Amino acid sequence: MIWGVFQHLRIVTTTPGRLVLRELPLLEWLMAFAVMLLGFNFIIMNMTITAVGAFLVALVIVMSSRSRILIFDAADRELRILFQYPLRQRVVNQIPLAQIDRAYLSKDDNDSTQIILVTQRGDMGLSVYSRDNRPWKEDICKAINDFLRSQS
Repeated sequence: MIWGVFQHLRIVTTTPGRLVLRELPLLEWLMAFAVMLLGFNFIIMNMTITAVGAFLVALVIVMSSRSRILIFDAADRELRILFQYPLRQRVVNQIPLAQIDRAYLSKDDNDSTQIILVTQRGDMGLSVYSRDNRPWKEDICKAINDFLRSQS
């Protein structure tokens, strides 16, 4: 359940020519917040050097956290998967839209689900397996399939 909450794809934009999905680094941000609170406690206890160290650790956590962005682009006819860091962005995968068949929700025996993208090179998981029963995974599958149908 926890991974379904912290690794949650969201629809950013959906237009006839573009579908953008984003997964925010909520777990990393939560860890940085906890370290910041620890730093404030060190300030209260007059442990200034330790507090500065805690703030630096929190800054490193935030600066190394990454958002995963999936861009289905009809103009370029491809799916681009990007890692967006606070100061830079890099493309980690590109798949031509012609190689993508559909998206579906895979369910295992203990009711955990995962979004699967069916491509000509094989299946690719877009989300983690989780017991999160909220409808966001179905919404993502529907948005992807609607976009792919509109492009064929």
